Amino acid sequence: MRTESKTEQTVCLRCSETYVRAAVRLLTVMRLGKTPASERAAKLVELEGISREDAEVWLKHNMHGSCAKREAYCSSCGGQLTTWQAKWCQHCKLDWH
Repeated sequence: MRTESKTEQTVCLRCSETYVRAAVRLLTVMRLGKTPASERAAKLVELEGISREDAEVWLKHNMHGSCAKREAYCSSCGGQLTTWQAKWCQHCKLDWH
């Protein structure tokens, strides 16, 4: 078990929510993939030494993808953009970088 975990404030690229993100090792992610979904939070707490709350937030945004997807639309043609922060429309090719 890790004795200290690194955390940082980050923005979810899927839903745009700001949350404290725990730095989780790749080996831990691989082990979580083999763990039943109902037991993943407990396993993450055990392997990384983070709080249960941080583990559940990490799983929500990084592994389960259960956060609501934020959508954005082109101001020119109204087409849906690939991400909420995209600056290029794949439909009309408008670029506002």
